[in-house]
Amino acid sequence: MNVDVSGQKTVCPLRGKKIKRKNKMNKTKITTKFKVTLMVSALCLLLLFHQCAPLIATFDPFALELAVTLKTETLQLMDKAIEHYGHHEKEITSLLFKIEQAYEYVSAKKKNELSVKQWEILKDPNRNLVAGFIKQWKQKGYLKPRFITEAKKIIAHAFDTIIELEKGKRR
Repeated sequence: MNVDVSGQKTVCPLRGKKIKRKNKMNKTKITTKFKVTLMVSALCLLLLFHQCAPLIATFDPFALELAVTLKTETLQLMDKAIEHYGHHEKEITSLLFKIEQAYEYVSAKKKNELSVKQWEILKDPNRNLVAGFIKQWKQKGYLKPRFITEAKKIIAHAFDTIIELEKGKRR
């Protein structure tokens, strides 16, 4: 058996032809490349599974109950906006406090950003939802029935959006 000086080519004793052999250095490079590829693949799989984790909080029956109850209370109170604001100030303050409590409850849950954002919009006095409606009621003293009817549709839809989001969460 003849060995070349480089250690890569030898003569096959049976056939008499030169053959190429891998030395230990090439084998080590392949093994290292394989290990790196395997580690990168494992990291990619880990990231993929991490991304498959739920991006939203799980279903919460209490949060659903809060939204349904507050929707009903809000729509009933809105019907009273044809009367002077001062006659219902205690009820209004109570409703706004309950909405704030609901907001604090949903914001304390992890991965609940969508619900939190919806409650923020609902309670923002510079928007045209609950707090905005109450702000107008306070400024004008009372509101016209036609305006109340249209505002109720918009606010009911906003509550329905919160309710449907909660219902659609994974149980």
